[in-house]
Order: sequence, then structure tokens, then C-alpha cells
Amino acid sequence: MLVVIPACGPVLLGMMKSYGVYLTTALDNKDKHGEALALELIGLILHIFYSLNCVEFPAFFEDTLNDWMGYFKFIMELRSESEGLRKCKTRVVKNVTLYCEKYSSDFKAYIRPFFELIWNLIELTTMDTEYDKVKT
Repeated sequence: MLVVIPACGPVLLGMMKSYGVYLTTALDNKDKHGEALALELIGLILHIFYSLNCVEFPAFFEDTLNDWMGYFKFIMELRSESEGLRKCKTRVVKNVTLYCEKYSSDFKAYIRPFFELIWNLIELTTMDTEYDKVKT
């Protein structure tokens, strides 16, 4: 894993930035296809992020933690009823939970802001089963 992260970490972060910009443009232009595509790709990036961080806290992610948390915050603050955004928010919650459980000393400064974002998300969800993954 130590060989993989220096090679793919910067690429992954660059992709997150690029698709964040692409998503913003799609949302501004009310481009549903572009929004769905960007959210699908961001969801994959969030999944890879979790996979690369679940065993240990790699130095690359420690050094770029503020950048990642900025993108996670951006996703959590988006307002859309799309399934893709719901999936991305669920993955962000999963990543934040991982950091709270395994890397709390490094993540301390982010706990309160993310707690508030997650709490707001829970308050906005309905009792429909489609929100179950977000709530658990």
C-alpha cells in the first residue's frame, strides 16, 4: 500500500477537484446528465478514499486532510434530491466515521463541523427507506 498511495494519491485528489468543478457547472446549468455523471465518479473516488484509508492513515492523506475535508463539506452542503448525491453523502458519512473512529486525534478539528452537517442531513431526511443508508 505504501507504494500505491504516493503514485495514486495526488491523482485521486486532482480528480476530486476536477469532478467537483464539473459537478458545480452541471448544477449551475441544470444539466441532469452531467450531474449524474459527476456524482457517479465522485462516488467512486470516495469509495477508493475509504479503501486507501481503512487500514492505516497514509502520510499523503494526512498532509492533504484539509483539502479532502473541504471537498467532503462541499458534497454534504449540496442540495439535490438525486440518488447520486444521496449515495455520495452516504460515502462521505462513512469516510468521516472512519476518521472519527481510527484517526480522531488528527481529525479533531473537523469533528464538530461534520457532526453539524451530518445532523442537518438526518433532520432533512424522511422516513422513506431510500434514506436508510444515510441514517445508519
